[in-house]
Parts: sequence; C-alpha cells; structure tokens
Amino acid sequence: MSKSDSSSSLSIKNSSNPRLVDIFQAKSKMDVNLYDDEWKILPTTGKGHTLKVGWLHSSVMPEQDKEQILTVYKFYAQSRSASTASGIVINTRPVLEAGIPSLEALKARWSSLRINIKKSTNSFFHTLRKHGFSEYDQYHEFTTNHLPKEKINPFNPKKGSLTAFEFDQLSRQLNKNIKASNMDGEHDFDFFNGIGFRTAANAIAAKMCVVTTRRPKQVSFMKWSDIIPQGQSFNEQDSYEISSIYSLGAQALQVRIFKVKENNGVSMERNSPERYAFPLSEMFSLDIYKYKSLLLQGLKLLFKKNNVDIREDSGLALMDALPVFPATEFFELQFSSFGEFKSLFNLRSISFHVSENRITSLIRHELKSDRFNTFIASSNRVRHTVLTRAAQDGMSAAQLSKLTGVTEPAARHYIDMDYTSRKMIDDKYIGNTFLKTAFNTFLTELNDVGELIYNSEFDAVGGADSKATCQTCDAKMGKPIGCYGCLNFRPILEADHNKVLVDAKKKLEFNKKSLIKPLHSRSTEKLEKQIAYINMTIALCEEIKFRESAIYAK
Repeated sequence: MSKSDSSSSLSIKNSSNPRLVDIFQAKSKMDVNLYDDEWKILPTTGKGHTLKVGWLHSSVMPEQDKEQILTVYKFYAQSRSASTASGIVINTRPVLEAGIPSLEALKARWSSLRINIKKSTNSFFHTLRKHGFSEYDQYHEFTTNHLPKEKINPFNPKKGSLTAFEFDQLSRQLNKNIKASNMDGEHDFDFFNGIGFRTAANAIAAKMCVVTTRRPKQVSFMKWSDIIPQGQSFNEQDSYEISSIYSLGAQALQVRIFKVKENNGVSMERNSPERYAFPLSEMFSLDIYKYKSLLLQGLKLLFKKNNVDIREDSGLALMDALPVFPATEFFELQFSSFGEFKSLFNLRSISFHVSENRITSLIRHELKSDRFNTFIASSNRVRHTVLTRAAQDGMSAAQLSKLTGVTEPAARHYIDMDYTSRKMIDDKYIGNTFLKTAFNTFLTELNDVGELIYNSEFDAVGGADSKATCQTCDAKMGKPIGCYGCLNFRPILEADHNKVLVDAKKKLEFNKKSLIKPLHSRSTEKLEKQIAYINMTIALCEEIKFRESAIYAK
C-alpha cells in the first residue's frame, strides 16, 4: 500500500467534529470511539488504561499522516497490552507531533532522542510496514540498525541483583508487613472499604510477587481459582495442559501463573498459563488461607450492604472467579441480586483486579544496605537476584526459565556472567562498608554499651549500642559470629577475636561436609561473609594497636 492509498485503511473525517463516531473494540473488549480525545481501553485503572490522542486529532498535520498514525495506534489498542499501547502513543508523540517526518529529518534528530523514544519509533515504522505502507521500509531499516545495543547488567549496584544482606532486609520488611496486618477476628464493613483490608491485601500481594519472582502484572491477574492445595489438579476444560505439584502432608498451596505475553509479543493476559504451577511454603500458605477467609468475610458484608442473601458455600464457589487482590472499587459495587454480581466476573475477566502499578509500588522499599546507606528494592531487582544466584549455583537455562518464568534465551544470559569478578566486587563493597560504618568507634570502656557480647569462653568481645535492637535481631548464626559487621555491634579493641574466628571456621568446615551436594553451597555463603567481617575486625584492631604503640614510643 502506498502513502497515497492509505485512505482505504481508515475513513478520516474532520476530527474537530465531536459528533463523528467510528467504534472499534480494544483488546479488553471495550468499545472505543476512534475520534475521542481519550481512548479508555481497560476497565481498571491499570497501567495504560487510557490513551490520550487529543493532540493528534487537534493537529494541523496532513490528514494522510493522521490516518497512518491512527492506524498504528488503533492496531496497538486492539492487539497489544494496555501498557504497551500507552508506551507507543506517549513515546512516539515527540517524533510525530507535527506529522511523520522525512527520513532525513528523522536521521538528523535521532542521536538526541531518548532510548525509549527510539524503540517506540522503531516499532511504529515496523507496524506501518506490516500494514502495507512500503514507503516506510527505509525508515524501519534505519531505526532498526541504529538502536543502541542494550545489555542486561544484573551486577549494577543500583539496579541489578541484591546482596544477601539487602535481600534479607527486603524479606524481613515483607514479613513484618504481614504480621502488622489485622487478618484475625471479625471486622465491620468500614474495615474492608478502608485502609484495614487494603493493608492486608498489599502485604500478601507484595510477598507473592517476591516469592514467585513474577512480574507485578502476573500477580495482579491472579484469581482464587489459581491457588489450590498441592496435590490437587487444575482441570479447567479450556486450559492448557498443566503439570500440577503433588505432595504429602500439610496442605501447602500451589499457584498457577499466567503468561503476560507470548514470544511474538502479543499480550496474553489470562489466556495462557505457564506449564508448571509454583509451590508455596507452608508458612506463606497459612497467611494466604487467613487472607482468603478475611476476603470471604468482606464479600458477605458487601452482599449484606446490598441487601442480597448469600450462603457460605455459594460465597466460596463465587470466589473462584474473583481477583485475589481486588481494586478499591470492589467494595463499592452496587447490585440487586446474586446473579447480577456473578455476571461481573468470570475466569478470564480482569475487571476489579488491582493495577500492576499498585503492586509495583508495594515492593519499592528503601532499606538498609551493606553497600550504601540505603537501597531501593523493586520486582526487577528481585528477579535479577534470583536468576543471578541460581545461575551461580549451576542451574541450567531450562531450570532458570521454570523457576522465574523468563524465556530460556533470557535465562542463558545469566549463565554466561563472570561470577568470579562479581565476587571480587562484593568483597570490595564489604570492606568499604566495614571501614565506613561498622568501626567508627571501638569499645575501650565496658560500661559504654547497653549489652555485652561474649565468645564461647565467656570472654567479652564487644557490645551492642542498643539492647532493644540486639534482642529483636533474627540473625540465624547467633552471637557472637552473627554480630560482626552489624551496625549495632562495637568490638572491644583488646578482645580475643581470633577465638571467634576459629569457631566460625570450624562451623564452616562442618557445614560444608554436611552439604548434600555442591549446588547447596549457597547455605554457607552468609557464614563465609561473617568470617570476612571477623578477619577485617582482627586486622583493624591490630592496626590501631600498632599505631597507638608507635605514638607512645615517641
């Protein structure tokens, strides 16, 4: 199709006329008027729920350019996820605001464009070519050949994988949030329509995202039919073949996770589940059972508020199609019958699910780091961490893909990393942090601290600045080995830290002999890091004592 023939793809009229109507269906099945300034393409407030195209309708660009731009935008609204469609509209606007530029003009501007604009512009011209606009072949060839070659860098200290200390900080925060949520007892409707229920839902959603190492969007799509006890099977007639997990003993849960897109980039939403269900721990399963009971209680109160009766068994059966993490609008629903409410939900719908943006924000905590003062946690960093550590432990690309849901080619990138160099970097960070924070002051007077810390021979080796902090510590190694490197620990300059070092090395040797196989060596990593801290303590003590003796000699 040539540029002059493009009018056959869309019938563009004077877009300033508000009465013009040309209805098409978005991917979410929502009706959209091509001539509206805002296209509502999602029933929720998720990422990209509204595409703002008013700038295009009001533009004085040639009508032929406007037709072609609308052709692309309409295609993305109909066939791609809302977030992808939104990205195309937002990122191509700086390039297309005055119309489709000449190839020479595009080349002149290219180097000044941000990477996200370059990528979206490349996708824009690719889509035009697919729709038969062959005059843009050279455009697409240029944009494709001049995209920067980006590489994943999971070692980036600001955006890449987390250290063991940082990941522990995140895990503790997530568990703390669950403990702080009020999921026990009876509650009134205001609890569910306010911050009370939202606190509990947020805590479970954030941990689900981290535990499963899946994208926030995949967690936002979850329904209760996706969470069943291990040993049961997902047997929907229209589902793909699933390899369910079978186990004996306690009723730990498994969760079915849906792909967000296939290899061709098309958004799948709740159409294509991953082949393997993800097993959840018994402890987290118990939290989910409690959370489900809480939501069922809220569902009954919602029916009561609308003067509609509901039986216990009907409520449980109804929950299969309900979102695990409902949007705030869920408890504002108004209906006059059980059937009316039931018609709002099915096993494929995404109405009243919490937005992926919300779940993304739940994981973003600013926490203490052993490399900087603080670090920012994110779902991407969690995924980098799991992939990096699993690759270090010798897992194959296929195993990494199964564990995290990424494709095997993407997983293979982590296998090819230089982990020896990474360990050197980590050791350097440990030393820097140790020098800067842990040892600003040594203990000389034993009454300067809230609590003394002893070695195995009951000799004091240090003290805790805050007794309360020390008592709430959940370090698994215990005192005194686990204390070295802690910001709350102040070592005694003249203490026998070598005795602690000997005990730590014996413990490490025993643990290594007890390993079932080499892949389990991750379990000794924390102890090896503590030995590094103890060695640094000894070295610093010796250096300070040497300097003091030199001063006195003078």
